[in-house]
Amino acid sequence: MYYNKKKLWMNYAPRYFWGDPLDVRFYLCKELSRLKNKKILDIGCNVGIILNSADNSNKKEGFDLNPDTIRIAKTINKDFQHNANFYVKDAFKASLKKSSYDVLILSHVLPGYDYPGTEKQRNVFLNKAFSYLKKGGTLYITSPNKNNSYYRKKPKIRLPELRNTLKKEFSFRIRGWNPFYIHAGHILQYVPGWFAFLEYLMKKSVGLNKCNAFFAKAIKK
Repeated sequence: MYYNKKKLWMNYAPRYFWGDPLDVRFYLCKELSRLKNKKILDIGCNVGIILNSADNSNKKEGFDLNPDTIRIAKTINKDFQHNANFYVKDAFKASLKKSSYDVLILSHVLPGYDYPGTEKQRNVFLNKAFSYLKKGGTLYITSPNKNNSYYRKKPKIRLPELRNTLKKEFSFRIRGWNPFYIHAGHILQYVPGWFAFLEYLMKKSVGLNKCNAFFAKAIKK
């Protein structure tokens, strides 16, 4: 169901959609679809695909540095009668009220791993982002795994680094998404029940060290 939404979104933002048809962000969309009556912030929201998978009972806000993606997000938001609000904001310069969100989404946006940046910039980014989340609020992080063969020569995050990012402020669980070769998704997407099978493997912690991407769900202490 959540993967099939790709056909709908591709009509609006084909250049901004995820290349892997079994991407971990589809699973994140499924997780978010269960949320009700929450205040949600998506930092680096792109064209709003993830944010708008959440029910309209939620108050949804997203920001991104790119004016073009925010323009597309607003168009999609209007055409599909979502109630999200999108803003052009720099994550490093944004000034939002602290402890004001129930849910925070950081999906493939970590400086130094998903985007260019230094360790210092990453720490500034994370400290600012984490401050927006209420005590007891939920953080979702997705990011490719450097130990996966496809990402081995790219500046991606490793499991110990992700754990260190979360351990001070959160109780958390990190799971691995899709232990199979990344390009296999272009074939496996057509196998009935395959997405559900990947969910099963993730919940059983199969292939955590070699997975395509990490899925972290954390509760702020």
